[in-house]
Amino acid sequence: ITVVSGLVEGGLCEEQDCDVMVGDSISSVSVLQTNKSKDGAAGLQDTTTEVTAMTECLGYDATVEAISSLPPPPSSGQEQILKLTMKRIRRKPLIAINLQYPPSQKEPDTKIQLYAGENLRLAMLVRGIKLNDPLA
Repeated sequence: ITVVSGLVEGGLCEEQDCDVMVGDSISSVSVLQTNKSKDGAAGLQDTTTEVTAMTECLGYDATVEAISSLPPPPSSGQEQILKLTMKRIRRKPLIAINLQYPPSQKEPDTKIQLYAGENLRLAMLVRGIKLNDPLA
């Protein structure tokens, strides 16, 4: 995976206030070329072509090779836009839970960590925690 490790000071991202952050992953790079041509009686006609290089899950060398396979900068009469598609990788939050047993069970309190949204009952069963539950 090619991940952004830093931004150049005074670079394009600072000037245009784009939302690229350290840790973002480059998913694809596209080139949009607009050709302006005169079409006789019809007048002006614009045609847009898009060439995309998929870079998701590629290493650094393969990403550079994919980007270099894109068309070169245009000649006059053409407009070119470079489009980066980024994905933001974020960690799932961990939650710490303190389990307290009823005094009748005479078990010490325990702490477990779960991922946010994980099923609590199933997580307790998997970790071998004794439940006061006839179905367990």
